[in-house]
Amino acid sequence: MLMRWVFTSFPETSWKYAIAVQPIFATILLFGCFLIPESPRWLVSSGLTIEAANVLRKYHQLNSENAKRETFDIEQSYLKERSINSGQFISLFTKLNRNRTIVVISISYFAQVSGTWIV
Repeated sequence: MLMRWVFTSFPETSWKYAIAVQPIFATILLFGCFLIPESPRWLVSSGLTIEAANVLRKYHQLNSENAKRETFDIEQSYLKERSINSGQFISLFTKLNRNRTIVVISISYFAQVSGTWIV
């Protein structure tokens, strides 16, 4: 509504206002990123299991025993995924992930070609 009013009231300079508003939200997101805690899964993969349990305890309202159990489950799933060599670039093109990869590349391609990302 606000931008519609700006475009109709100031037709010659309305594009300047639209561009001036965009950095405001980007700045809010930039500073908001520092307030987000690390993922417990990332902490476990970095060897920081105590910190992962603390994050689970604080943000998921888990008691100490449940946080330890959840951290143990995260550790086990992380070790299992490492043992099957997941996360390598070539795994994007395996039979299991081929359709997902094609969909993601197609969405990005058509968004770029159609001009959706210009604004």
